[in-house]
Amino acid sequence: LRKEFMNIEYIEAQDIIPVNEITDNNKHKSLIRSMKDEGWKGREILAIQDGENYQALTGSHRIHAAREAGVEVKTNIIDTSKMNKNDINRLINAKDDGDRLDILEEYKKRGIFGWA
Repeated sequence: LRKEFMNIEYIEAQDIIPVNEITDNNKHKSLIRSMKDEGWKGREILAIQDGENYQALTGSHRIHAAREAGVEVKTNIIDTSKMNKNDINRLINAKDDGDRLDILEEYKKRGIFGWA
């Protein structure tokens, strides 16, 4: 996915619904310490807007840690205006981040994917 199609925003962590729960407590604690010391570092998460909130597609551990550290989440918002409910559900329910990126590449070829 090319950077020129990205729409990056910093969003309050409590406004983002993680796609998964915490699965690695040590990773979670390490991320909290890092975020308290340095803020958000690293790549952005992918999310779609859902009313007033955002549904994350990636970055569950980072979102949970950002909530506890009190930092905003670097978020790449996907434009879903050309997607139907099944397309959106397919993204949310994909088995992992790699599959989500593959689905987005497919949607891009179909002309239904872009950045908000």
